[in-house]
Amino acid sequence: MTEFDRTVLEKAVRDGILEKVDGEKIVHDINGEGQLIACSDGDQHDDMEDHLHRKGLHRRHTILVAGGPLALGPGSPARSLNSLFAEFVIYTTKDRKIGWFMRLLRPLLTLIGHLMRIDLFLLVQIFLGITKKMMLVVILMMHVPCAIAGDYHLDVVEQFKLVIGAKKRIKKKFTNNRVMLLIHVDWGNDTRNTFRFSGEKTLEWISQNRNFFGILKAHLAAQTRLIPS
Repeated sequence: MTEFDRTVLEKAVRDGILEKVDGEKIVHDINGEGQLIACSDGDQHDDMEDHLHRKGLHRRHTILVAGGPLALGPGSPARSLNSLFAEFVIYTTKDRKIGWFMRLLRPLLTLIGHLMRIDLFLLVQIFLGITKKMMLVVILMMHVPCAIAGDYHLDVVEQFKLVIGAKKRIKKKFTNNRVMLLIHVDWGNDTRNTFRFSGEKTLEWISQNRNFFGILKAHLAAQTRLIPS
């Protein structure tokens, strides 16, 4: 986890923006069931699902992709495969005769990857959860640190914005659905927490602390420059 993300998350906890998951809300507010959209990170997924199960989420339709709900945020760089598709093709053909040719095609393969939409796949999966499993609750669980967020240089503030935007997008597409926002944090040293947060309160908090975040980034950047290479 970056020092920026850690500092922001610690402040969010202190300011009451991140709240512990309430088992009663899981059981009574959403009847202990829902569609869970989360990252497929195997190092964290068991802890995420175990925690929700202990809190009363006993029936779920789980949808896992790298980056989880980040892909659903409007304008998210993670909404498509992008250069990942090019890297995949080049990697799987590197020992074949066409490997050199695939490397030459990297720009074209990246363009094709841009057309391969992960967000649309997720929306279809939500639709199936509604029509096949009769689940009208969607749980968007982001997690920090996230490798996909790192690939796209998304700090935790930007991740919050994307996931809150994803909630609005889902509510617009599926007007009868309820959307719950969660974040799983791995602080290191075998310490993990799952929190719930409000989209509106979090956006207001981000706006109120914009100057603080800017100063924090500048301070950390200056410290990095002072470290001898």
